[in-house]
Amino acid sequence: MNRRALLSSAPALILAASPASAFLRKKKPTIGNEYYELEEHFKPQMVEVPQSWQVGSIRVISDYFMLYHVRARGQAWRVGVSLGEDGMKFRGRATITRKALKPRWSPTPNMLRRRPDLYGPYRNGLPGGHPKNPMGSAALYMSVNGRPTYYRIHGTNIPWSIGLAYETGCIKLRNDHMEMLYPHVAVGTRMLVT
Repeated sequence: MNRRALLSSAPALILAASPASAFLRKKKPTIGNEYYELEEHFKPQMVEVPQSWQVGSIRVISDYFMLYHVRARGQAWRVGVSLGEDGMKFRGRATITRKALKPRWSPTPNMLRRRPDLYGPYRNGLPGGHPKNPMGSAALYMSVNGRPTYYRIHGTNIPWSIGLAYETGCIKLRNDHMEMLYPHVAVGTRMLVT
């Protein structure tokens, strides 16, 4: 192969050698779900799951950024999520102990300590439905051993964060996907995050 042929084929060789290039994030930092096209594998779909997964339960597989809500034996509704950065994400068992549409939000004490520049202006909280309220359209509140946590499953006004470890430790869905999940989850639902 001559030098000209080698140089002209180099871009094709680089692309062929990196199959992950087909799955690069398409970050579009905009507010509003209508402006962001989510990758196909993060869109809601019914999938087969182990028969042993309890009907009605929620499983979050952190390594894949996926939430599963088991709808029937061996069948679950799966959707992509955003999780917290390392050191700020929940792992373990929890129970959904409260539900809220258009929830009010206040930064946690840890958020205020860690990023006073970002969260300080909101120390008194934001009402539900406010465009800067990061809780989105709905929230499911998590407790461990009967004690409330600061962790939630909730909507997000940053839809391009789905599939990423982004900022705080909650489990975040696109608002339209949270609205699809919300009516199917009852208070008392058990969940496991691995």
